[in-house]
Amino acid sequence: MKTDLDPSSLARDGRELPVLPKAFFCFGEQIGKANIATDLGPRASEYIDDAARRGIHGRLDVVGFDGPNIAKLDYPWVSEYLEPWISKGLHIRYLLIKPSDGAKTRLTDLIERTKNDEGTLEVHILDTSKAREMSGCDFAEDWERFHFAVFNDPPQLWIENDHPPGETFAEGCVYFSPEKAKDEPLHTLLQSQFDLAWEKMASPLKN
Repeated sequence: MKTDLDPSSLARDGRELPVLPKAFFCFGEQIGKANIATDLGPRASEYIDDAARRGIHGRLDVVGFDGPNIAKLDYPWVSEYLEPWISKGLHIRYLLIKPSDGAKTRLTDLIERTKNDEGTLEVHILDTSKAREMSGCDFAEDWERFHFAVFNDPPQLWIENDHPPGETFAEGCVYFSPEKAKDEPLHTLLQSQFDLAWEKMASPLKN
């Protein structure tokens, strides 16, 4: 498994991926090729479970593209992580760029199943036209293959530098534990970008 991937070496359809500070690869856990369910899920659960035991209800903000794996019943991201986390009080905002029909159906079902839980799930879809109209904020293009998950209370950070549409695995994955994420500028930067897109460039998923 590759652990020394430099984001500047990755190309996307003739264009470079978003360039991240080199320090980013020094302080995070470099995982290389990975997927969010089997590689982020177990790492994050330890801290979510601990927060829940102490009565802390944190938040998770996730950016994905089409979410085809979400629709697979045997893919553990929904059943083993998202749903249990919501039951423990985690508030999740899921932002998709161009969701598949299967992903929309599965997430709609999850919203319904967890509507009486302590936590919540909200799903928004990015308005690509609106995103492109906002100067300097072309998230529709930037986030086609660059995905991330930002946790708060406690802070954690997951980044996928290159996740091709329709694929289960991403390249250049890096994880920041709470000890690393709390002082990581990228946590603040990506949280700000997510908030802007969520509030200004996206609309709720319709049933």
